[in-house]
Amino acid sequence: MEDSQISEELDHYEFQIVKRVRKDKSYSWSTQMNTKFVVVCMALGIKSCRPKQIFSYFEHYEGMQKSVISSRLQKVRNMIVIDHKLQNACEIENWMSPNNVQNEPLTLITQKWTQHNFIGFNDEEIMDFVKTL
Repeated sequence: MEDSQISEELDHYEFQIVKRVRKDKSYSWSTQMNTKFVVVCMALGIKSCRPKQIFSYFEHYEGMQKSVISSRLQKVRNMIVIDHKLQNACEIENWMSPNNVQNEPLTLITQKWTQHNFIGFNDEEIMDFVKTL
């Protein structure tokens, strides 16, 4: 076997190992965690909230990283696009929520966002919503 062939096989093998490691690091979202995530995003304003803002509410969970938050935020926004039959995420409004999560805090949050002069919740109010879940 030539050196170049051996090198190619090793590269392929290393790629498979890296791929397996990345897959094992995926974060598993429980129903309760997902509900908390959606409530925090909605309270911050799903249209313009950023992973860094959301992360501050979840940083105490083991294995939580900003990349996990970013990915989940994208997924939630995509669900809203589908549920509300939008063309893309740019059309999302803060009162819109995914249909698969329904609870009292989320109902209160979406009602507030429908008010014309409402500008958002403060950290204490968001924590109160999270505590009720």
